[in-house]
Amino acid sequence: MSRYKLVSIEKSAPPQGQSGDNWYCYVIASATSNIVSYRRGTLAETRAVARECVMHLNSQLVGVPSREFVRRAYPVADVDPLPAA
Repeated sequence: MSRYKLVSIEKSAPPQGQSGDNWYCYVIASATSNIVSYRRGTLAETRAVARECVMHLNSQLVGVPSREFVRRAYPVADVDPLPAA
């Protein structure tokens, strides 16, 4: 199975029906799929949430049930290859 990685985080307009000017869009991808999500907050908060999502998705690849998800000590470069802003 393909591992997921964070491939981009960009400042974004709010999703339809939402307000505010502090939205980010992030994309998580594997060899076979892309996940596009929006998060309101700072870039650092969005990056942290996106990293959590990547770690959670990758933990499912090794057969860990989601109800037993535990933070794994993946190297940051393995989860988030984007340069820190």
